[in-house]
Amino acid sequence: MKKLARCDINDILEEIKGIPELSYLDKERISFIVSRGSMSNAYAKIYGLHREIQVGFGIPPIYVIEFLCEKVSSLNMDEAFIILIHELLHIPPKFSGGLRPHGKHVNNFIARKLSMKIAHEVKAKFYERVSFCCDEKNPNFRRISSKIHSGKKSRL
Repeated sequence: MKKLARCDINDILEEIKGIPELSYLDKERISFIVSRGSMSNAYAKIYGLHREIQVGFGIPPIYVIEFLCEKVSSLNMDEAFIILIHELLHIPPKFSGGLRPHGKHVNNFIARKLSMKIAHEVKAKFYERVSFCCDEKNPNFRRISSKIHSGKKSRL
């Protein structure tokens, strides 16, 4: 069964926004979670809120980045920070709610290059915070059902 917990690393975004290529990031519209028990091979995932939900509730586009604890904990500090930058690159500069695909603007080369512009202390703070959030004894983990609603339209 998958378990999720919020991970407060938004203050680190202020340092990352110092990089001109990522200066458009809005820390008020990005949140971070950690998970345990995922079957995915990814180290992290990013989610954007569907346009229909944004319009229906009258809220701006928001994003959630999920770090998969079993995968991220096997990385060193620099590798984990590159994963963070990589996921942030998926957010388009216009903050539209969509996600940029892998390719010209989102790839490991760019993530590594941008990561080198960030101070060691910032990377260490990020790594320490994510490691703390991923701790198995973290009381904030919540179990979620593995059953996913199909999202099919109901017939009226």
